[in-house]
Amino acid sequence: MSSIADRNCRLIGAYLSGGTCRSVALEFGIAHQNVFTILKKAGVSTARERVCAQKREKTLERVLQQTGFIISEYRSGVSIVKIAAAIPCDPSHGRKILFDTKVRVKGQSSRRGHHGEKVSRAIRLFEKNCSVQDVSEEIGISYLYAWIIRYKYVEKSKSRKLLSYPHIDLPTKENANLLSVNKIVPREFPDRDDVCQEIMLAILEGHITIEDVKNNKTRIRPFITKVRRDNSEQSGYAVSLDVPIGGDDGRSWHDVLSDDYSIRG
Repeated sequence: MSSIADRNCRLIGAYLSGGTCRSVALEFGIAHQNVFTILKKAGVSTARERVCAQKREKTLERVLQQTGFIISEYRSGVSIVKIAAAIPCDPSHGRKILFDTKVRVKGQSSRRGHHGEKVSRAIRLFEKNCSVQDVSEEIGISYLYAWIIRYKYVEKSKSRKLLSYPHIDLPTKENANLLSVNKIVPREFPDRDDVCQEIMLAILEGHITIEDVKNNKTRIRPFITKVRRDNSEQSGYAVSLDVPIGGDDGRSWHDVLSDDYSIRG
């Protein structure tokens, strides 16, 4: 047995005989942190670990008691503010416990993102083109609250529907191919919506598949060429007469062309 292993064995024996990390460290002339490391590697439980374990158990027991108290009191009709004052804790902590334990909180909708009854009624009325004043009087809410509902849930919803190409608000199985094509075609291309439509037409006609386009993005080049040829003058290679000739000459092509090429006749 090596000297280090022999020392570690004697160190562990001294600790198990009733010594502390500091007393053992002084006896063997090493730092007490090293004693703790040696004991931990040997699987010996130290007093520090036992104290920490006891603290964790007490903390867990206290948390469980608080959780049970908050749930039982809230279900019996006590408000979360009064419960928090009795513990004491912050009311937000009590609400978090109720949320984590899936306890229905008063005023909370049954499913996330679902509007309250008044908000849902207001939205339906606004969709029927009712005015803010009519909605506030019909439901019994303030004019300002009705206006906020219209702005937040109706007008913003309409603005979200005015999307850029491909004008899809909710992805579905039916528009999955179109969304895939939309990701493949470069966004900086000026007529990319027409390119996407040409690709989709070819897919629907059976000339190519969506997997062909995904696996080989160069397959979109013929469609870009076709759109450019169909939508641009001389396939996109036409020269404007107002473009400068270049070099030191500041004249345009319109200035230098003879009257034989004049469009005025």
